[in-house]
Amino acid sequence: MKSYIFLLIFYTSRLFAWGHIQDLEGSMKPAYLFNAVRNHHEIRYCVLISPDEQARFSEPSIEVQVESVLKSWLAAVPTPEVADTKITRTSCQVGKMDLIVRMEKGSANEKGKAAFFQPRVNETKDIYWGLVRVVSDYLSPQGYSWKDLKDWVAPGQGIADLTSELTQVLQSNTLQFAVRRGVLKQEMFYNTYSDLFHEIGHAFGLCDTWKPNVKYCDPAHSTPVQPDSAMFSATYFHLTEDDRQAINSIFERFPH
Repeated sequence: MKSYIFLLIFYTSRLFAWGHIQDLEGSMKPAYLFNAVRNHHEIRYCVLISPDEQARFSEPSIEVQVESVLKSWLAAVPTPEVADTKITRTSCQVGKMDLIVRMEKGSANEKGKAAFFQPRVNETKDIYWGLVRVVSDYLSPQGYSWKDLKDWVAPGQGIADLTSELTQVLQSNTLQFAVRRGVLKQEMFYNTYSDLFHEIGHAFGLCDTWKPNVKYCDPAHSTPVQPDSAMFSATYFHLTEDDRQAINSIFERFPH
């Protein structure tokens, strides 16, 4: 009986393991994406790539990836309101967007950072948005740098086709995909698509669940055991059951 109870607790804690960003109920709450969903049933986003990185990263490619990731997170919330949310590409003008994705080289004090999310507000504190920043010149300890999905597109395939294919790639099949495309498996974990899955999860209000960053999770809105997931590591091309439970718990904190 004791063994059964232990296994049940262990299984449940792994299945429902997630965390919310600590300051979700703070003054910056309007910067998180479900605020846009609730208020105007639309998420407006823009992509900004610095001129010196436009040879490495394609704006149309990143836009397709952002829309695919947004649709994946929203599809995990089974309500008509969320299902009917429009996703609109717009200009990167304050007041026009709810989310901006910027790809540019890091500053001197950002050395070692790969990507991050920041809730933002204007000086008069009446316009809010989220910023996903991908540090384009990041180099991993193993010497790997960010890859745009455009580098993996097969002949006759578009970016949208590739995002659809990758969504079906489970971690166990990553090596097979890498072999088919002639890329190193390690390079698969330094790509813009899986990184956007993770960073846009932050834009909805989810925290990192890998140690030591788990300390930034709200203890009142998190679970004790954290399995691998899109919010545990930025290496997933799809959402896990953990991520789906997490996004639903976030939505409940944005009432009408």
